[in-house]
Amino acid sequence: MKVVCPTPSASYISDVYTKYVEPNFPSATAPQGVSTPNGLYPFTGIKDLTLDISLARGATILNDAILQQLAALPAGSSVAVLGYSQSAVLSSLVMPKLLAEGVTSSQVNFVLLGNPMNPNGGVLARFPDLTLPSLGFTFYGATPDNAFPTVSYTLEYDGFADFPRYPINLLADINAVMGIPFVHADYQHLTQAQLDSAVQLPTEGPTQSTYYMIPTEHLPFRAPALLISRLVSWGIVD
Repeated sequence: MKVVCPTPSASYISDVYTKYVEPNFPSATAPQGVSTPNGLYPFTGIKDLTLDISLARGATILNDAILQQLAALPAGSSVAVLGYSQSAVLSSLVMPKLLAEGVTSSQVNFVLLGNPMNPNGGVLARFPDLTLPSLGFTFYGATPDNAFPTVSYTLEYDGFADFPRYPINLLADINAVMGIPFVHADYQHLTQAQLDSAVQLPTEGPTQSTYYMIPTEHLPFRAPALLISRLVSWGIVD
């Protein structure tokens, strides 16, 4: 089994492979990276790719990489794919493409981190089929839950992957928004104790997906105050 891990650095590959891939798919032994665009105009730059264009290009790159790995491996081998954030969206969009090309669930496994298409909480799943044409931004709906063996990890209050079910709850909205800068980037850096605290969520009906929620120690809306207090205690801010 090989691991396809979109848009990584060497340290990223090592961290997420050890923490998330190996425990779930222990036969995965040769992690490597696949570079994808990951544009999100205008948030990643006014000259950057829109989300829709970035995902279209990235899905083609990832799909081709998976097929190339399958073709190069001995019969009976499989590929493990790890996607984090926008790369989790790519992984989600690639699933039906792989099925259409005859790839079976025994050939590919997925691990998704901070998935914006998380069926229960992903911001792209909360508002399915909504489009923002001026931004090139589509809400793609939920990740298929019974296409391939998939293990998903979501940090509590991650605004991309744990968006409130009821947006009229203002405090929940604030925590979700603040969770984007203060929680969403933490998956690579979680300790083993934090990973061990993950709660497996219940599912209904036929599924090949397993979902874990990882508790967050502090409410994200308190993060700026906590950061300032730490800077003061370190003598950086007077």
